[in-house]
Amino acid sequence: IFGDTTHRELKPRLGRRSALRFVHQLAEHADWPQRGQSPLDEKGSDPFGNPLVQAMSALRRVARPGSLVVVISDFKGFDRAAQSYLSSVARHNEVLAVFMNDPLERRLPPPGRYRIVSPTDELAIDTFATAARRDYEKEFADRAENLENFCHRYGVHLMPMSTDDDPVATLQTALGRRTH
Repeated sequence: IFGDTTHRELKPRLGRRSALRFVHQLAEHADWPQRGQSPLDEKGSDPFGNPLVQAMSALRRVARPGSLVVVISDFKGFDRAAQSYLSSVARHNEVLAVFMNDPLERRLPPPGRYRIVSPTDELAIDTFATAARRDYEKEFADRAENLENFCHRYGVHLMPMSTDDDPVATLQTALGRRTH
């Protein structure tokens, strides 16, 4: 389980107890309460480097050939280094890339002024500018297209999943199972 600053490796085991342990570790991961970007240093850059690159590098080290590898990510920071690591994993494993995204990533809310508040910061955004709205949507579309092209090129199975999707139904559809 990889976060922005830490990762935890769990050995695969069978059984209900092991599944519950995995879900518990996933839900209680140290990075989740941050709910934001990695802490930035005084220069405004991430002192931990690109977390996705680090995760893909670690994945390459721990994935055993012939494994089914499931990567659940928003794929922000999926640069050449991360692609290199994941393509290396895909050469020897079956890889399912679950592209998590949110409706607000795909499209800004209706034109207006919005206030965004976190425990440590506050930000106001203005979504009236047509060009800014277009650029915002294009950035997401470009990221999705780049990921789709990568997956096609390296035989990685891609499964887009929105935060407003039913995860069980989405998985069943992606895995070719009936939903009833």
